[in-house]
Amino acid sequence: MFFSSQNGMTINKWGIYVIIAVAVLGALWFAYTKYQDANENAEDATARRAAGDVAESENPFRAENPLSNVEADPFEKTKKVLNPFE
Repeated sequence: MFFSSQNGMTINKWGIYVIIAVAVLGALWFAYTKYQDANENAEDATARRAAGDVAESENPFRAENPLSNVEADPFEKTKKVLNPFE
């Protein structure tokens, strides 16, 4: 009775519905996995940034460079005064 010629259209409709359902489920699965990957990447980046901030804030050896304002050659002016021919 299910495979009779009258129900031939019913079998085709069910086949189309199954194909559409599989396609929709596949698309949902694909979108979900992409969302999970993006979410994990964002979490990893946030964790790395937080670890870097903590490492910088708790570094007891970090200090200002005491020679940051010193000229490269402080005697260059003196050299020009003492040797005017150069």
